[in-house]
Amino acid sequence: MSGDGYALPSWTEVARTPDEVRAIDSVQNTFQRVIAQGWRPATVVGATDAEIMDWAGRQGVDTVPAAAKEVLRMIGRRHGAWLGGTRLGTEEVRPESKAGAIACLRNRESEMTDPSGMLVPADHQAYSYMVIDGSDLYRPDPPVWPITEGEEVILCSPAVSQWSIAPDPELFRRRIAMFRRIGPKPLSSLTDGFEALD
Repeated sequence: MSGDGYALPSWTEVARTPDEVRAIDSVQNTFQRVIAQGWRPATVVGATDAEIMDWAGRQGVDTVPAAAKEVLRMIGRRHGAWLGGTRLGTEEVRPESKAGAIACLRNRESEMTDPSGMLVPADHQAYSYMVIDGSDLYRPDPPVWPITEGEEVILCSPAVSQWSIAPDPELFRRRIAMFRRIGPKPLSSLTDGFEALD
């Protein structure tokens, strides 16, 4: 439990492999680190396991890696400042996102081995997608691939738990300071989710 009374989800009732436990712990450690830097976890809403599996099923996928599932359990329904400006999770990413990602791969070389079986956790304005290769879905903490229209497909992150989606408090501080210099009040979207940062 964090200092503001927020308890991270506990899924100890399900048998986990050591690799799954490490992946889940790594995701939870990221959340705890950002909470310690001033982020308010009450500004996000996690998805249930049933919602996560229904969402994956609509993409034609029957399993979700442990690390990805843990991220969605924390921010899967409303992600707030996490990966701001991008659609993410069970409420925002739809089957059309997967179709768009697959369309971006046409006539492109990629090291992905099962793109048709991919899972798409994030969609940026229907031209750029973050995906997990279908061949990696049974790995607890698989790599994340960016697929962007007209660009080469190069590995983005070696693991979901290392995927840089966490909000950066220092960046928020700089933006808030800039908006205070040019106006009477910073945009609420810049401060939403964080305790006083100035």
